[in-house]
Amino acid sequence: MKITGRQRRAINEHRAGPPFTKTLYGMKRNRRVEGETILRGAESTLRESLIEILPEVVESGDQLFFNSQFNPHNLPPQHLSKQGEALLQTSLACIEMREALELPVEGSVGELFLASCKEAASSNEHRRGPRKLAAALLERLPNAV
Repeated sequence: MKITGRQRRAINEHRAGPPFTKTLYGMKRNRRVEGETILRGAESTLRESLIEILPEVVESGDQLFFNSQFNPHNLPPQHLSKQGEALLQTSLACIEMREALELPVEGSVGELFLASCKEAASSNEHRRGPRKLAAALLERLPNAV
């Protein structure tokens, strides 16, 4: 028995699955690729900003790690670092995107910055100050995922 062109197409479509499923899979894959591209750009910007800002913090001791979420002394917003707040928001966005894409958060640039903020705001009397936190974060950035 000879298979006609129409039958061959039907067999191939059956093997590939319904067109809707194939299209939906392609859309999901495209969204994921797009999300990962956006994440790479955001994390690259965050990393570059930190590499630029942290050496100044090592020298000056500015309170870069105090912000609206990590404010142990309840400082008014005008006394918090604008750069620190921008870095916080970018870090939170990067972490949110990693979670949405089901990528690991631990060791990411955003997570490292938030860990530094958390330590700066902790009540531990042996916590590192801004200079040491900035130096440690600067040292860990090249290995961040």
